[in-house]
Amino acid sequence: MGIFNLTEITFNKNPISRTGDSRNNLVGSGYNSNTFKYPIDLGSYDKGHYMVIHINEQIKTSYIGPSSTDVPSIFTNRQNLNKSIGGTGIGGLSNFSDLYGDVISKATNFFKGNQGFISGSDYRPALEVRTIRRTTDTIALYMPDTLNFTHNQGYSDVKMGGGMFAAAGAALQAAQGSNSIDDFLSKLGNNASPFLLSGLASLAGELGATAFAGAFGFVTNPALEVLYSSPALRSFRFDFMFYPRSEKEAIEVQSILDRLRFHQAPELLGSQNAGGLGGFFMVPPSEFDIKFYYNGLENPNIPKISTCALETIDIDYAPNGFSTYEVPSGQYATKGGTGMPVGIRLSLQFKELEMLTKSNFSDDANRKTQFQSGGGEAE
Repeated sequence: MGIFNLTEITFNKNPISRTGDSRNNLVGSGYNSNTFKYPIDLGSYDKGHYMVIHINEQIKTSYIGPSSTDVPSIFTNRQNLNKSIGGTGIGGLSNFSDLYGDVISKATNFFKGNQGFISGSDYRPALEVRTIRRTTDTIALYMPDTLNFTHNQGYSDVKMGGGMFAAAGAALQAAQGSNSIDDFLSKLGNNASPFLLSGLASLAGELGATAFAGAFGFVTNPALEVLYSSPALRSFRFDFMFYPRSEKEAIEVQSILDRLRFHQAPELLGSQNAGGLGGFFMVPPSEFDIKFYYNGLENPNIPKISTCALETIDIDYAPNGFSTYEVPSGQYATKGGTGMPVGIRLSLQFKELEMLTKSNFSDDANRKTQFQSGGGEAE
């Protein structure tokens, strides 16, 4: 077992170009009280890079946390998109209430009258665009070793020609001007061509296609076309290693893991209220905004990520073989003290909840910058 030192590890406390306490400078004053960070001195004595995870809780939750005035990224993006196409800026489902207002009104009255559901001014129907709100719970971590941004677009192969189309065309031609079934069959026979035969052979499946190829010595041109289908939602994986250097830092690590597990879990609706809905409905997990900072401000050199769902939390409490710390005079295991694993590996798998379009990148694409000597930029 490792043994915690009685005094915490310290560094050169002469700030390079920062002032004040690290917690005050990490993400702004609105999050100071509920920011959990690793390492514990993140941002204290240099201008370093770090990653911030903001937590957006569901409005209908029974576990209400301290709220922030900031709004989730996905809501801001929807506002900007709607405004750019001439809307009012309230989101893509702004006309939903007009179409289904009566249904929404009746459902709202039902849930408001149920003791197990949040009532009053906090209630919002699930069909509203924004069903989450930013909390002051924030996690600040050192920059991971890998920052991979993959943009995928979906395309499908479609057969635009071939024997089936030729067969259909021949049948249509034979049908024109036919006075009887016999006349139609006669004309259809006259229009029998390799294309028609190929189409009929394809109806017999693989064996028919093989027979056609053997009889004529060639195969049908599939006339493939590639058609765009949809963008793919981006996924991000971040890996972290925790090696607490003190009891205080170990407790901070445990707090980070506790917050992530709690907000990644769903909630049974009415579970905290007498006379609830008996667990028939579930409230989805919280959502997350990921930002990258340098010296207390967002780093514009790293692309932004929209609001994400946390799909997977993978925690390994024995990444290098199981070993724990032992605090002097610690007879029993305590949280962050005796029994605390020496190393913990944390892997987080996020999925972005917004399909990105040109509107998300228009500001960057249209920005005209001219490099100046001395490291400056001019618009």
